[in-house]
Amino acid sequence: MEVTAGMKELLTYIARNLVDHPDAVSVTEHKGESETVLELRVAPEDMGKVIGRQGRIAKEIRTLMRSVAQRQGIGNFISLCTKSFYFLFDLAVFLIQLQNLVNQLQFAVLEFIADVLLYDFRVLSHKFDV
Repeated sequence: MEVTAGMKELLTYIARNLVDHPDAVSVTEHKGESETVLELRVAPEDMGKVIGRQGRIAKEIRTLMRSVAQRQGIGNFISLCTKSFYFLFDLAVFLIQLQNLVNQLQFAVLEFIADVLLYDFRVLSHKFDV
């Protein structure tokens, strides 16, 4: 089944209302053997606005588009699928996880330093008491 013009218009409308550069928004339909892909392109500086924190906005847009596709009887439908989008999304998730790891490591290092200083303080205070 084909993606209707209304679905393209809906995706375009949603994206244009999220970004700072609405004129740079474009939606292209790609038909595969068993699926239809709507490719959404926005200005590079607007990617974060379409993806959202931890991909929440992109997931919600996908959910909405899948609901519309089901109501129209379109079986296999994928929206917001571009190699660069998934690469950036995966990169953003990786960077968030890396930042969390760095924060945990910094905390562990600070705890270690505090333990060493406390131990040194106890040793030095014991030496001066004797």
